[in-house]
Amino acid sequence: MGVPVPYHEQLLVQAAKLLAEDPKRPYQANVRRAASASYDAVFHFFADELAKQVVGASAATDSLGFAVGRALEHGSLRAAAERFSSQGAPANLPLPFRSCLTRVSPEFRALASDIVSLQDLRHRADYDRAIHLQKREANVALSRAESLVQDWPRLDTDERRTFLVAILLWKSLAGR
Repeated sequence: MGVPVPYHEQLLVQAAKLLAEDPKRPYQANVRRAASASYDAVFHFFADELAKQVVGASAATDSLGFAVGRALEHGSLRAAAERFSSQGAPANLPLPFRSCLTRVSPEFRALASDIVSLQDLRHRADYDRAIHLQKREANVALSRAESLVQDWPRLDTDERRTFLVAILLWKSLAGR
């Protein structure tokens, strides 16, 4: 049996398939689920990256890794992404993280901003049935999610490590 396809990759494939359905008059359910799956892929990608950081490389497929990934919360991911994406970073980060970085690169700011945008779209897709979600918006979300996952390994190691620890410990350290 081969290497299992990571869950975040499965979600990206699912989003692409949903967007390929009914090309002329897309069902809102497909467009909304694709937008939601795009953000969910990013969330689960970070859960896996966090598990690898804390437990080790095999963490994405073992029980301890799943437990670490399960500790990730949407609110903590968003709060950290908002701070990392702002011009005030790293000075606006909780005190324990300020000394970890001398700067936050424009590339990392963009990545963090994409996390916030993807989560906003997911909320609209999942909870605001009064709006008509455009297929173009879901396609942009899928593209951003795919780029984020692809670009992550090329970003600065200190930024990546600090961000991962921040999203895990945000609630505990945000007020400090």
